[in-house]
Amino acid sequence: MNMHLYNKYQIDFLTADLIEWRAESLLGYAIRACTKQNVNHTSGIILSSIVGSSIIRRDIWEADERGFHATHLSQAIKNYSGEVYWLQLKSEYNWKRVQIAEIAQSLEGRPYDYWSLIKNIRRPVKLSDRTIFCSEAWHIALLRAGLLSEDFNDGLALRPGEFGRTNLYKEPVLIYTSKWQRN
Repeated sequence: MNMHLYNKYQIDFLTADLIEWRAESLLGYAIRACTKQNVNHTSGIILSSIVGSSIIRRDIWEADERGFHATHLSQAIKNYSGEVYWLQLKSEYNWKRVQIAEIAQSLEGRPYDYWSLIKNIRRPVKLSDRTIFCSEAWHIALLRAGLLSEDFNDGLALRPGEFGRTNLYKEPVLIYTSKWQRN
């Protein structure tokens, strides 16, 4: 396991930054083939501190078969097979970070949108919060925080790898690879 890159960047992670995943799996490959993107999963960071301590936890909020929920980022990366990228929210939007996080957390427990995952094979699907998939949750948070308009992307949910089109995030930075690297 190569945590060198993660350890190098983790101190700079902030709430409302995104983490995008490129899994070395059949499902990951299939999603990337359909979307023509470099990644197949999106999650967002929400920092929290342990009460009475200076320890900062880096949680990711993501939608998967368990619905929309939090996971410790370091735990998710620890045994991950593939690559992980960090998309830093541009500094001019720092004032929106807490609001984005609150909106994202309000989606906690929403069921995973398996049907839209399948429909995404043919084309992007309409944005909806009844059931959600990974990137859709963060698209909703950005929309409700006022950073994206209702008609952005023609009202279709962003898919993993498409957040660069929002112009809200800096270029992706590789923060983990399961392949050995020198650095």
